[in-house]
Amino acid sequence: MAELMSPVEHTIVSTQPLGDAANLLRDSDAAVLVRDPSGHTKGLLAARDLAAHAAQNPEGWHQILCAAACPAGTGFLRAQQPVEGVLWLYRTEKVQPLPVLNGWKPVGILYPEPVFLWCAEQPDLDFPAPPQPRQ
Repeated sequence: MAELMSPVEHTIVSTQPLGDAANLLRDSDAAVLVRDPSGHTKGLLAARDLAAHAAQNPEGWHQILCAAACPAGTGFLRAQQPVEGVLWLYRTEKVQPLPVLNGWKPVGILYPEPVFLWCAEQPDLDFPAPPQPRQ
């Protein structure tokens, strides 16, 4: 996981407005790590998240708190988690950047592109089909 993740470039407190996150993301492809006031990771905000809020609320999106704007169900990865586990998350949930934690400390962000490149370099990758629901 360590060789695929990127460093955390931007951090913001969950009580700050989205306008502050937008300022951090200006001229950047990175996501913003959102932490609560006590320092615990709450999730990530990417440019597409900000654009979605701007489209829904053109007049007041920049005043929405980052805590309310973090996508629901954002998962967290552990630094020692195998890449195959990430593939399973992508397959069963959503393909999105994910925060990587060592304990409770954020140590990086895993973006989808490096994971897909890793997959392309694995000729023997055997990824089983997901279990079928019982009928």
